[in-house]
Amino acid sequence: MTRLNKPPRPAAGPVVERLDAAALRGGEPFTILYGPGAGDIFVDTAYQVCRLEEALWRLLRAEGYERIVFSSTDHPVYFRDTASRDLSRPGGRPSGTRTGGGAGRPVMRTPGMRGPMGTLRVTGGPAPAPREESEPL
Repeated sequence: MTRLNKPPRPAAGPVVERLDAAALRGGEPFTILYGPGAGDIFVDTAYQVCRLEEALWRLLRAEGYERIVFSSTDHPVYFRDTASRDLSRPGGRPSGTRTGGGAGRPVMRTPGMRGPMGTLRVTGGPAPAPREESEPL
């Protein structure tokens, strides 16, 4: 029996035995991992060395999650894949489209709000690129 509304789950790739997929089924919209072990290096079942972020991303993808967002002190919001990034944009638009009526400088989206430079929105620089998968040994 196949699901009509949802595409089939991707095939599960190599996993890290220390990460249990059952912990993700608590019904919470966010899962926060911190503390000792968060900076560990893992070896998955395909004998690839990977960080927690990579192992967690693979596990979440295998469980059918479509949008996976990461955060750290250095990068408050970042993505490992372009699909997650595009789904997180307002209206799920791809990164190249704007709602402001054409190309130009980005402006504040809140009507009536102005900053020291008027309605111009100044960003801190380009977002970090999606990170690459780990390489096998």
